[in-house]
Amino acid sequence: MSLPKLVQRVFEKGKTTKVISNSMFPKLKVGDNIKIITKTKPKFGDIIVYFSNKKLIVHRFYFKLKNKMITKGDNSKYFDKPWNYKKYIGVAKLKIKFTERLYSLIHIIKALPRIIKKIILKEKL
Repeated sequence: MSLPKLVQRVFEKGKTTKVISNSMFPKLKVGDNIKIITKTKPKFGDIIVYFSNKKLIVHRFYFKLKNKMITKGDNSKYFDKPWNYKKYIGVAKLKIKFTERLYSLIHIIKALPRIIKKIILKEKL
């Protein structure tokens, strides 16, 4: 079994991995957790994961030419060198940390009284 297929099988079990570079900044930052959805055909604009030089690469998918994939990191000026479709692992989905979700919820709750007051008084938000 090829190494990309072996890696793909690991992520089929719902494992996550951490982003280790800023190549996809600002969408993904170092330390963000991503879940890789395997057995998914990538669509234009998806953030995908592929295997290259014994590393997982997380970049945006643009298109496929025959068996070659064309991708680019959001934080890069240039497209990646076209790579073989067999190195494709899956589509990356950002997993938001619980603390970030909690912070967002607290922020919304704190703003609710002001929003409700403006709605009642029919003021502009």
